[in-house]
Amino acid sequence: MDMSFCFNHHFLLWLIFFSFSVPLLFPSLLYGQDKEKSEEKSEPLVLIINYPYQIWASDSTKIHLVLLKPDFIPARGAEVKIGDKVIGKADDNGVCIFDYKPGSDGTHTIAATLTDGGRKFSVVKSFRCNSRTVSFETEHLYVYTDRGVYNPGQRILARILAWHLKGEYSPVPNTKVQLLLKDRSKKVYSGCYVTTNEFGVGAAELLLPENMKEGDYRLVVLYQKAIETTSIRIERFVPPLLKIEHNLKRYLTETQESLPLEVKISYFSGGKIKSSVLVLSVIDSRGKEIFARKFSEKETGVYSFSLKKRRLGLLPLKACQGAGVQNQTVGYRFLRTQR
Repeated sequence: MDMSFCFNHHFLLWLIFFSFSVPLLFPSLLYGQDKEKSEEKSEPLVLIINYPYQIWASDSTKIHLVLLKPDFIPARGAEVKIGDKVIGKADDNGVCIFDYKPGSDGTHTIAATLTDGGRKFSVVKSFRCNSRTVSFETEHLYVYTDRGVYNPGQRILARILAWHLKGEYSPVPNTKVQLLLKDRSKKVYSGCYVTTNEFGVGAAELLLPENMKEGDYRLVVLYQKAIETTSIRIERFVPPLLKIEHNLKRYLTETQESLPLEVKISYFSGGKIKSSVLVLSVIDSRGKEIFARKFSEKETGVYSFSLKKRRLGLLPLKACQGAGVQNQTVGYRFLRTQR
């Protein structure tokens, strides 16, 4: 018998026996590692993430996370990492909010893990913040005037607000802002530079020429690429000299036995009236004057009186209905003379 054949034959039988017996006798040798992995396998966490789509690359941003177990119970105490750095832990509501600088146009991986009652949970998710374009950074201007209509030769009082928008609004302090007065054809008539204070606020006065042409104009404010306008009108007008105030009621009823009235006269621009004369007329609905009287007053410019029914003549009060309305328009013609 060939000895080499016998040896090879027995070796082959032994190898077959070993191949079948080892998994049965020593299963841990082959399956122990996979079993450990299966025991360490974690359950998935539900991750809800909110972050800006675009940010300034050099600025931090708020990232909001909500972590929930598979049954949607808050994952309290879940540890949050970005890379190898621990960022924070979820609170009782499963919420974790933190500041982070993602950088410019980069993808970042966020991971959260939790061990609770022998159960392990984990989740991995990536996010990406793109850099904002220059168009997101803008200047904003506001301009206000003390009124809308001016006489030639008067001063325009203007106030300017300058703000910068980059993430949030902030004032533009200690900066020169250009202010121009233009007509509709964009011809410049006046202008100046206004320096803002620490709050981004500036004020200026523009003197209008005495021979300024009447018409519509615009105040234009310029700073870098920002521009803002407001409309004004130049018009030669005479402001009212006197102001008349009265408490005349709108209606005069049939049952009224008297007509109480108080009239106050004052200068529109302020000042003391030395003396005045007031003429009161009562006119019926047909335009007929049924009562007229002249009153004089010194220094105070205040008239108080009450007209009795009998002093309105023999006409019944029905004929005077609407007199209150008529006197409302007549009221601004009370003053006939002044000194």
